[in-house]
Amino acid sequence: MLCVQGSLRRGAVIPLVAVSLVVLISFGALAIDVGLICLAITEMQRTADASALAGASGLWESAARPRAHEVGLLNPVNNQPVQPGELTVTIGNWDGLRRSFSPTPDAGIGGVLPNAIRVVGTRQDMPLYLAPVMGHRFTDVRRAATAVAGGGRCAGIWGIEGVRFNGDVMTDSYLSSISVYGPGNVYPNGDVCSCRNIVGNGSISIRGDAMYGQGYDFITAGTAYEVTGVVKAQGCDLPPIDIDYDWAAMENDNTLIPLTAEGRSPFQGQSYNLSLIGNDYLTLPPGTFYFTSVKLGGQAYIEITGPTTLYINGDATLLGGGVVNVTQDPHNLIIYASGPNAKLAGTAGFYGALVAPTATVTLSGTFDGYGTLLCRILESQGDAQFHVDEELVFELFGIKAIAPVLVE
Repeated sequence: MLCVQGSLRRGAVIPLVAVSLVVLISFGALAIDVGLICLAITEMQRTADASALAGASGLWESAARPRAHEVGLLNPVNNQPVQPGELTVTIGNWDGLRRSFSPTPDAGIGGVLPNAIRVVGTRQDMPLYLAPVMGHRFTDVRRAATAVAGGGRCAGIWGIEGVRFNGDVMTDSYLSSISVYGPGNVYPNGDVCSCRNIVGNGSISIRGDAMYGQGYDFITAGTAYEVTGVVKAQGCDLPPIDIDYDWAAMENDNTLIPLTAEGRSPFQGQSYNLSLIGNDYLTLPPGTFYFTSVKLGGQAYIEITGPTTLYINGDATLLGGGVVNVTQDPHNLIIYASGPNAKLAGTAGFYGALVAPTATVTLSGTFDGYGTLLCRILESQGDAQFHVDEELVFELFGIKAIAPVLVE
């Protein structure tokens, strides 16, 4: 009887051992295969990130897809190279306010080139090691990344202590060395930046980044608004500004300034205070000129015919017909202003740069600008369009809007 009882006990242990083995193998499957899956997810995310960044760097060179695939295929997942069919590359536009991606044709929409690329990496039926004992032989790994071209650092227009848009406002960018602004030469790098708030009242379309100061915000109170680039707080990364008015007061071409079209002195007896009224206008020869103030009223305007730099060591009221750059090359008109106020009109189109870090700059009427602006406060009082000349921004401030940035 004792032998029989011992045999029965040993027989009872066998099922317990079998159950324990199943539990142990299940835990082994959990530890090994879950670790395998987590590693594969990390590797696939790294692949998608690298592929998206590489593709974004070639968006405007018709090289987005080849670059995305070339870099993506260099990354292994689970010790196996990523295959072309495992990467899905989509070109489109990024909505920075809503944080959403919309596919577009590779050539863009309405003459505006796309600014983002989305890469989805998928590995199907990745084999597992111990999970088959639980009925799971394979798993799928899928990760995605979206990158924006030309984002992350402002390379457009600045209102250092605030930007206030009233009316319908649109910004974008172009490259003046390629051709005039227009289809085939329209890029989404019309960045708007401030160290404080950016406020929009009206229909606001920023085809670029909107970057505001730490502790501030992008505030919209209008009927419609969009930002196609990065929307975030920044550490107020201002471009270098070094304006030597003392040098300009000594070294200038003021002696070449002619009489106005109506035969008047543009200074009206006050040295360096340029003033034009009525329908008069002044044609400046190319050169460097120094003024303590400039005031244009009525329909009066200044005509620019070649490379010209204006140093205005005071207020600049450039209304009336404004400053007309007949070359339509923004590089040919650089205006530096030191006063607390500057007013700018551009009914015929303002082609140039206005650098006025101490001024509140007011854009009047229906404004159409090509170039760049940097001021203390930027305010529009009507509808405005500003087309940033990326090459002029680089020439003046050494900033290029080409760095791709991951946004999701």
